[in-house]
Amino acid sequence: MTVSDRSNRAVLSTLTKDPSAVEALFTPGGQQAVLLLGQPLAWTSRAELEQVVSVKREGATDDGENYRYDSRSQRVLKANTQQTARSTQAQRVIYLPGLELRTHTHGDTLKQDLQVMTVGEASRAQVRVLHWQAGKPDDLPNDQLRYSYDNLLGSSALEVDGAGNLISQEEYYPFGGTAVWAARNEVEASYKTVRYSGKERDATGLYYYGYRYYQPWAGRWLSADPAGTVDGLNIFRMVCNNPISSYDEDGLERKHFRGADDRVEKAILKEHPTMRIVARGLTEYETINPEFAAKISQAQSIAVESLRRAVEYLQQSQGDDEKFNATVVKQIMDVPLDGGYLQKGLTAILDMQRSRLEAGNDQIVIYNDPKVEAGVNAGFYIPVDEHRRLFINEQIFSRIKDSAELMKSLVATLIHEDSHARTKSLDIFYSEPNLPKTTGLKDIVDAIRPVIGTALDIRRNLESSKKLQKTGKNELLEKLEGRALTANDLLNNNADSWVAVTFALSRFEGFVSAGMVRKA
Repeated sequence: MTVSDRSNRAVLSTLTKDPSAVEALFTPGGQQAVLLLGQPLAWTSRAELEQVVSVKREGATDDGENYRYDSRSQRVLKANTQQTARSTQAQRVIYLPGLELRTHTHGDTLKQDLQVMTVGEASRAQVRVLHWQAGKPDDLPNDQLRYSYDNLLGSSALEVDGAGNLISQEEYYPFGGTAVWAARNEVEASYKTVRYSGKERDATGLYYYGYRYYQPWAGRWLSADPAGTVDGLNIFRMVCNNPISSYDEDGLERKHFRGADDRVEKAILKEHPTMRIVARGLTEYETINPEFAAKISQAQSIAVESLRRAVEYLQQSQGDDEKFNATVVKQIMDVPLDGGYLQKGLTAILDMQRSRLEAGNDQIVIYNDPKVEAGVNAGFYIPVDEHRRLFINEQIFSRIKDSAELMKSLVATLIHEDSHARTKSLDIFYSEPNLPKTTGLKDIVDAIRPVIGTALDIRRNLESSKKLQKTGKNELLEKLEGRALTANDLLNNNADSWVAVTFALSRFEGFVSAGMVRKA
């Protein structure tokens, strides 16, 4: 890249290597005037990209793309023209709500008339129906259903047909270049238009975001930010050069949190009218209460470390359940634990916690509700939430004054809720986790003993047990599909069991008090 010697405007070095010449490649308003060598750009007076010339022809019509926008500067038309030896090929797209009208002509002959109907939202989950009025490829069915599955940053990773068979798979470099591309049929895969960050990639290679166009090969926007300096003084860089943990929805500003004001959030607020969302994401919460935000961040680090240590402890038994039970739970009321099952589940929860912490997946929601005591509901998780948000009750900070107890409760909440997400655990009974004071076998056994005792009490007394959560029990019985209920079923499917096992096997209190928290 060559950066201007007078501003933060920059272009590829193939356009110029002279910093003093960069300014001439931009309009006074900060719009890039040339895409690549020999490809000039034209802009409207409202800073909307009007035309990209891909091939400049002397004495003939140029090849390129033209765009039109509505009153809100949102694109409503795209037209691409290419000259061939005998005719002009033209592709045209009209954008309507939930519908795209795509036509392809050679001269005056209509070659293809395609209607694309869309349900869902790009960058989350989307279903498209491809209906050809004319020009359907011979080996493709009409009214084809195509399901798009996205990665954590909203990029379309997999596309499958109505039978669940893979159409195409794509992986991306952080700034949007394609790293891996595989498809079962080249023609079929060519109809995939939504790609990186859930946006449409044009024939020019540019991604259209709504208010700006993005150059993945440069990692920069094509024009200055219409929102000004909301993301810093460099008004051309993509999400502050951090596309791993941030994203941009419309070309105005980077965001860390996904799902604000979506159907899941609206349903929660409708069900709990006294509930108020304080912050969406720790980044936002830091501006409201930096002290409490720091405690949650610390709890995330501790959760990762405690889970890592618990998995490490189980790995030492090499998946040998008999050895595991002989060394750890032999004394515990004749209820054997499945070491392999525990290791698999704890590893899944650890992966979730690492993604929240290391990948910058800022999907923690802070809320409060005057009708809900934090001790009763410290947090919750919604199984149908595609954004995997974890809701934490802010009232926990006012309820628990002791700093060590507060940290224990926060870590327990993180593990408890993510066990719902990764192991499909239920709230069958609640159990306060114990922290072993030493790494000795007796302390580890004593720490696990209460949760097993609760499971045995519920199994013996069932309906009369005061510790049983009726909703969780009914969900478990439905899950077992008529099979007789055992104490192991109660343990293996209960969220607080994962917390108890993690705390016990990781010798939690010892490494926290010793300050042994470190990045995993």
